[in-house]
Formats: sequence, structure tokens, C-alpha cells
Amino acid sequence: MTRPLPPLLEYRCPDCSICGKETSYEDESFTCEDCNCSWPERNAYDFPGEWNDPEAQQCGETIRPYLTNTWIKADDIRKHLAFRCERDADHVDSASPDTKPHAHNAMTVHVKGWL
Repeated sequence: MTRPLPPLLEYRCPDCSICGKETSYEDESFTCEDCNCSWPERNAYDFPGEWNDPEAQQCGETIRPYLTNTWIKADDIRKHLAFRCERDADHVDSASPDTKPHAHNAMTVHVKGWL
């Protein structure tokens, strides 16, 4: 008796460049509901995305992704770098509506600790 064939591969949408979660595909765009933004499929990899509500105020909080990182020495100039959260001022995480996670697209991997 032979093993059954492997199941079909599933297509994945790209991860959001702000929070790192997988986007969804709607109306010819990749969309992140948590970050309230989207990228048109035709140029998603060549141009920045778009805010779903361009008039929304930006979150005023800052994140310091290296502050508690033990791999970076205290005298390293990165230790105290701060970045402003790019999400909307009233953002909430759909998985945890009581929390307000902050993210900055250039720092996503560092915030998660993937140095």
C-alpha cells in the first residue's frame, strides 16, 4: 500500500508590513484589518500601501523596540531609539480588543525579537 499524495498547497497572502500578520485578499487588494490599510495587487510590491481611512489621526504613542533587548549593550545607540506607531489613533487588535499593540513597519522584526 502506498501513501496518499500530499495535499494541495494553499496560497498565502503577504504579511502586513506593519504588524506582520497575514493580509486578506479583497477587491483586488491585500488588506490588513488590524492596521486599517491595503495594497493594490497590481503594485503591492513596488509602491507603499494606502490607509483605508486616510483622514484618521495617527497614533501618538512611541515604541522603543530595543530598550529591553538583552542582546544590545547599554551603550549601543540603538538601545534608546524610539519610533512613532503608524496605526490609527484608536487602533485595537482584533484578537485582543482590550489591548492596543503598537507597531512600526521598519521595526516589526525587532519588536518581535527576531534579531
